[in-house]
Amino acid sequence: MTMLEYVLQQLPYHAPLLAVYLIGFIISLVQLGRHPRPSVIVLVACGLLFLASVLALLAHGYLFSSVKDQNLGFEAFRRWQVVVAAVVSLLHVTGLSLLLVAAFVGRKGVVRDDAASLGSREPADGPGV
Repeated sequence: MTMLEYVLQQLPYHAPLLAVYLIGFIISLVQLGRHPRPSVIVLVACGLLFLASVLALLAHGYLFSSVKDQNLGFEAFRRWQVVVAAVVSLLHVTGLSLLLVAAFVGRKGVVRDDAASLGSREPADGPGV
C-alpha cells in the first residue's frame, strides 16, 4: 500500500475532526475583532490540533509504505511509531490545553454574597418564623 493509498483510505475517518478544527479556526477568525485574546488562542489551538491530525495521518502512511517499499524492520517501525505517537500526543495536549485557557481568559468573576454562594433557601422572614 502506498502512502497516498493509505491517506486516502484513512481520510474519511479523520475528516470529522479536521472539519471541526477548520470550523473552530474560521469562527475564531470571525470573532477576532470582538474577542481578540481568546480568538488568537483558539486560532493557535485549532491550528495545532489540525496539524497533529494531519501529521499523524501522513506519518503513519509513510511508515506503512516504508515497511513494504524500504523493507523497514519491525523494531525500526515500532520505534518510529512511538516517536510519532509522542509528538502527536504532545501537539494534541497543547492544543486542548489552549482551548481550555481560551474558555476562561479575560473573564471577570462574579461577586456573590455568602447566602447566594452557599445556595441558602431560607425564607425572607428568617429561620423558624
